[in-house]
Amino acid sequence: MVRTGRRDHPPRKRAYLDDDLLQEAGDSLMMKLGEAANRLSRLGVLAPDGVDWALAVANRNFTIHQYDEIDRELTWLTLSRDLPAWRSSLARLFAEAESTIRDEA
Repeated sequence: MVRTGRRDHPPRKRAYLDDDLLQEAGDSLMMKLGEAANRLSRLGVLAPDGVDWALAVANRNFTIHQYDEIDRELTWLTLSRDLPAWRSSLARLFAEAESTIRDEA
C-alpha cells in the first residue's frame, strides 16, 4: 500500500504489538476492506488516486490464507499509515454512496 510521510506513534504501536485483540481487529478491518475492494472492482468502480483495489484484495487474501506468516510490523504500517490516507482518498466515494442510499430510501 502507499506509504505516507506520517510518522509512527510509538505508544500506539506498542499497544498494538502487545495486544492480540487489537491485532485481530486490525486483521478484520483489512479483510473487510479487501472484500469491499474486490466487490467494487468487479462492479467497475474506479479506485480514487492513492487507492489500489488489487493491493487491498491481495492484502485480504494474505491475511486470510497466510495468517501464520503475518508480520505485525507490516500490518502496523498498513493500519497506521496507509489506511488513514485511503480514508481521505475514499471520502468522496463514501459521500456519494451515502447520498445514493438516502435518495433511494
